[in-house]
Amino acid sequence: MKQKRFLIYLFSLLVCCLSSHAATIAHWRFEEGTPGATASGVGSIIDETGLHDGTPLGGPIYSTNVPNPENTLSLQLDGVNDHVNGGNGVITDGTDLTIEGWFFMTSSGSRGGVFQRREGGVFNGFHFGKGNPSLWSWSVTDSSGNTIIVLAPEVLNEWAHWAGTFNTATKTVELFLNGVSVGTDTNTNFTGNTDISSQNNLLIGRRNTTHFQGFVGEVKISNTALTSEQLLINSPFSDPVPEPSSYLLLLLALAFSTKVKIRK
Repeated sequence: MKQKRFLIYLFSLLVCCLSSHAATIAHWRFEEGTPGATASGVGSIIDETGLHDGTPLGGPIYSTNVPNPENTLSLQLDGVNDHVNGGNGVITDGTDLTIEGWFFMTSSGSRGGVFQRREGGVFNGFHFGKGNPSLWSWSVTDSSGNTIIVLAPEVLNEWAHWAGTFNTATKTVELFLNGVSVGTDTNTNFTGNTDISSQNNLLIGRRNTTHFQGFVGEVKISNTALTSEQLLINSPFSDPVPEPSSYLLLLLALAFSTKVKIRK
């Protein structure tokens, strides 16, 4: 009987592990350094999923200026050349999406945020951050130049939680500031093909040749269009909704547990 009980616990633990971060593509918290130290080294910026460790470039500095008590460090970017390279093909076509993060911008001239796009032509790909003067933007552009975009006024000299969601079925993007929706946009002409192979690596704090000046608290990318309640600002310790496979495993665990109890 003890062996059966152990198997139940083991199976339940497996379900929990598979559910955890099930919808998370990447999550960089910038907690791996020490205050005042320069971030350096290939793959030294830890992605909590273990799939997309980033490489700091230009010499960003770990800072104790953080958005909330759940964070202990942020990454300070100088607006000149500091940024993080998250690698190739982090975001893929065909899935819903949420990009979110904490940003403390110290200059209106800043550019950058989280970008994975082609730098030229129709700029196909994903644009989340400062690209225009005084505006924060969230846009998705396909390989034909069809863009879905929301713009909102920038926030300077204070922490702001920005989040952008993308619903592939409705071809709609939505932009959130501090957990509140600030706009949506839909483009029925969007083809769904952003031509991932033509896009640059995912960059945090850099847009083409321009850079973000200020602090980045953390950046998270999920393969689900999260609701406001599921964003980091409202649920910093919770994971997004588990994938359907996780629910199936949980049901199997419950069925197995019930079967064992009946035989008892």
